[in-house]
Amino acid sequence: MRVIFILTFCLGVVACQHDPWALNATPKSLAPTPERLIPTCLTFLADLNAMTAKELKAENDRRLKLSAEKKGDDDVRAALVAGLYQAKSKNYAKAVELLSLIGYRKNIDEGCRLSIHLYSDVLADLVQLDRDLAMEKKQKGELERKLKALSDIEKDISQRDSKGRNL
Repeated sequence: MRVIFILTFCLGVVACQHDPWALNATPKSLAPTPERLIPTCLTFLADLNAMTAKELKAENDRRLKLSAEKKGDDDVRAALVAGLYQAKSKNYAKAVELLSLIGYRKNIDEGCRLSIHLYSDVLADLVQLDRDLAMEKKQKGELERKLKALSDIEKDISQRDSKGRNL
């Protein structure tokens, strides 16, 4: 839940950035380019974030089938889908691996690249937190085992002392 909140926050911050001088500038002619015809990366990420895990899995499977046939923008989208699917499946290490592959591509706009880096950093922190948690659980188990052993030794000593006094 925190990951979704952080991703939504990051996407919102990046999407809200604007150039204050652009409001006073004369409007430029918006010629239809291939870039403008497809949804932007940020809207694509927002759409992916809104999907449930089941829908994301279906989209991931569909993109995997299509990625063998096409290259370019579709393989970036397939990597984004796969990365977000792995993140929602709590496989953070795999998600970081997939997203880091596309985070430095030049054909991605700067806002999207920044969002991918932020999300990858958050996921990398989650990977580290999972490792730390596993280590803490292991240490806790060892300490509980040692405490039980000390407790057993204390019982043995107290039993020996009570037998020695009864003689």
